[in-house]
Amino acid sequence: MVWVIGILILAGLYFFSRKSNEVIPEPNPEPDPPEPPEPDPPDPHYDRWQSVDKTTDRWKDYSDYMQKITSDTLVALEMKFYKWVSDWDLWHKLDHWARPDVVWVNKKDDCLEENTEILIKNGVKKIKDLKIGDLVLSYNYDLEKYEYKKVINVWDKGILDGYKIRLTNAHSIIATGNHRFYCRISEDNPKKYEIKRFKDIRLDYWCKRQLHCVHLLPEGEIDIDKDLAYLYGIYIAEGYSNKTHVCIAQDKKDIRAKIENVLNNLNVPYSKSKRMIHAFYTILKSGIKDDLKKLGLNSFDKKLPLEVLSWNKASLKKLIEGMLDGDGTDCTNYKYNFKNHYIKNDLWEYSTSSEQIAKIFNIIVRKVYGNCYYYKQLNHQGIGNQPIWRLRFNPYALHNKREIYKNISTVSISFRYLKEIKNKHYYDIKIEDNHNFILAESGLISHNCDGLSRLSCDMLGRFVQIPEVWWLEYYGYYRKYEYDSETGEYNYKVVAAGHAITVYKKDDKLLAFSNTSWWNNQNFQDFIEIGEQTFPEGLYFVICRHWETGKAEWIEEAPDGEILKGTNIFHRRLNKISSIKRLNKKESKRAIIKWLKLTR
Repeated sequence: MVWVIGILILAGLYFFSRKSNEVIPEPNPEPDPPEPPEPDPPDPHYDRWQSVDKTTDRWKDYSDYMQKITSDTLVALEMKFYKWVSDWDLWHKLDHWARPDVVWVNKKDDCLEENTEILIKNGVKKIKDLKIGDLVLSYNYDLEKYEYKKVINVWDKGILDGYKIRLTNAHSIIATGNHRFYCRISEDNPKKYEIKRFKDIRLDYWCKRQLHCVHLLPEGEIDIDKDLAYLYGIYIAEGYSNKTHVCIAQDKKDIRAKIENVLNNLNVPYSKSKRMIHAFYTILKSGIKDDLKKLGLNSFDKKLPLEVLSWNKASLKKLIEGMLDGDGTDCTNYKYNFKNHYIKNDLWEYSTSSEQIAKIFNIIVRKVYGNCYYYKQLNHQGIGNQPIWRLRFNPYALHNKREIYKNISTVSISFRYLKEIKNKHYYDIKIEDNHNFILAESGLISHNCDGLSRLSCDMLGRFVQIPEVWWLEYYGYYRKYEYDSETGEYNYKVVAAGHAITVYKKDDKLLAFSNTSWWNNQNFQDFIEIGEQTFPEGLYFVICRHWETGKAEWIEEAPDGEILKGTNIFHRRLNKISSIKRLNKKESKRAIIKWLKLTR
């Protein structure tokens, strides 16, 4: 028993010694923490970048539209329809980086009030009632002719603020400040024009507030019997009817003779009153009697059928003749005194108590003679309390005698009568090919920066799918010229500014888009050379951003008082000047020239 205990003790001592001599492995050391990523370069402007929201209907419309943009050439063509407007004018902010879909919508912010009437094939339609596929009247400036073009998109812009814009032919339209017009831009050459937003038009300069408008509209193809056309016209002016009778009143002997001649030629049975004062004709039972009754019962509810817009010029001429024989006034002997010169006034004036007749008459006169001076008179000595619409035709008016393109003339904005209009409902349309349409009442031809740079970035990166696209912020110096009326010379000062440009690589070439230029034929040496196209006096700060996220990929800043070294064509050694900031103050041309000589 004792020996068994001894063996167990020895065995325990053995195993204990083995355990004590065993090397215990040290625990694995914790791995070194990863080095923190390099911080992004300080970006003082990133808070202005607005991320896109792909859940909106606007983004869907924008994406659907941009599917056709498959090359940088198509990007350049699309950018022609956009115009730079200052952030203050558009957003009431000093600096605002708009999202690409917002820029795309604002390009089309040439909105018209919902009741604005547009000339369509064989009629007129309010802009709010237009549908995709409708044919509207458009003007081809290349061929100098009218064409009917399809509506390819319609936008409901909602409730906006705008302006009531009155023209010198007394017509008015209601549109937003971003609505585009074809504007004359040259005092010497009336044919020179630009498509400008209303906000950008110089209202203080007689030449640059002239807008393109219709002189003569294209005639229709339907030929109506000339006697029947005249009968419709004289009934519109002097006719009245009830349940059983259709009559035409007329006191003038020569016009009564014309009425009798027309009725006899058309074989229309009639009777005439025995009295010569307040005389009238009664149309007896016939098909024409029923047709005349459809034109209205009295002067307040008469309407011209839209079918007359499809009549040819000869038929319309007889219709107008009948209307003028009844409600027209001969103005050929009237003259007015203008600065001691007696000027020929209107040829005639037409008056009606029906707004619908006034609007259609205005259009058909444009198909035969030209533009009318059109206005509504509230206080008059006529019958009833309803207003009277008056239309005057003056062949000597500038909008009739000055034809700048075939069948196109100009009319000016009456800036004294400009009025702001609040909370109106606006619509916009896009027209294929010509991108313009004709307003029925006024006859005007209407067209359909950083934001622009971001838009071109988005098109190149998202839709053309070019791998290397950047959004560059450039800050530098350029010459700002000012005219000195006392000396008759142009002085300039060197000023600082900023500009955004799209830069991309294609076929190993470095190319660029700005809001005004597409540099597709130049292979720039570097990013600095691109910025110096806008700031030839040198750059002092550049930020390169990713086209989609807006994150700064690199930033380059010149030391205080210096400019970045680049390939500037002027090769100004401005870095030798102690402080470039003092050049922001106005300096004379002589001082600048002296400064340039010292720095060459």
